[in-house]
Amino acid sequence: MRHPYLQPMAPGEIIANALRLYRDHFRLLVLVALGPHMALLGMELLIAPPGAPAPEAFLVLMFVTVIMNGIALAALTLAIGHASMGEEPPVMEIYGETLRAGLLAVVVAYLISAVLISAGLMVLIVPGIVLGALFAPAVPIIVLERRGVVDGLSRSVSLMRQNWLKGAVVFSFFILVAGFLPLFLLLIQGSMAMGPFTPLLSALIGSITLPLGFAANVLLYFSLRADDADAAAQLAAVLKPPAPGE
Repeated sequence: MRHPYLQPMAPGEIIANALRLYRDHFRLLVLVALGPHMALLGMELLIAPPGAPAPEAFLVLMFVTVIMNGIALAALTLAIGHASMGEEPPVMEIYGETLRAGLLAVVVAYLISAVLISAGLMVLIVPGIVLGALFAPAVPIIVLERRGVVDGLSRSVSLMRQNWLKGAVVFSFFILVAGFLPLFLLLIQGSMAMGPFTPLLSALIGSITLPLGFAANVLLYFSLRADDADAAAQLAAVLKPPAPGE
C-alpha cells in the first residue's frame, strides 16, 4: 500500500499537511513531546534551582538540554511516522521504539547541527538558514534509516542540495513555530506576573509547539523520498511493532 505522504510536495503543501497531521493526532504528538520536556524540567529544578545558577550547573544543564531535545526529536519522528500512516500506538510504545532508534547518533547529530546553525544565524542570519535547510531532514534520516552521525548528516546535505529552498521554508517554519512562538507566549506570560509557573508553562508550551514545527521536517523527508521505490517498505519495517521478547 502506498504511503499517503511519500509524494512530491511543495513547501506550502508540506506545511499544510503538517498542520493537518498535527490536528488529527494532536493528543499523541503532544504527549510524546511532553515526556522529555517534563524530564528536562525536573532535571533543571534539580541541577539549577530558581535563581542565578552557578557556571558549572549552567553547563550541565545545557548538556542535559541537548540530550533531552535529541530524545524528543527522535520520539517525535517515530510518532509522526506512525501518525502519517493513520496509526496511534501507545505513548510508552513510542518511547520504547525511541530507545532502539540509535539515540546517541541523534543526540550527537542534533548537537553538531544546532551549533553550526546557531553560529550561522548569529553571524549573518542567511548562513544559518542555509545550514538549517541542509540539516532539516537529518534527524528523520538517522531515526528512520538507522544511520550513524556522519552518514546521516552527509545524506541530509546530499538530499537537500537540490532542494535547499524547500528546506529553507521548512526550517523557517520550524524556527517560527518551535522557537519564536513559545518565546512570544512566554513574554506575554511574563507581563502577567506569573513568574513561579514559568518553567512549567515553558515545558507545556514547548510540548505543544515542537510537534507542529517538527512535523514539517518529517514530511519534508517523506517528500524527498517520493521517488524511492523502496521507501514505503523501509518505513513500514522501521515502524513495525517489535516481536515479543525483543
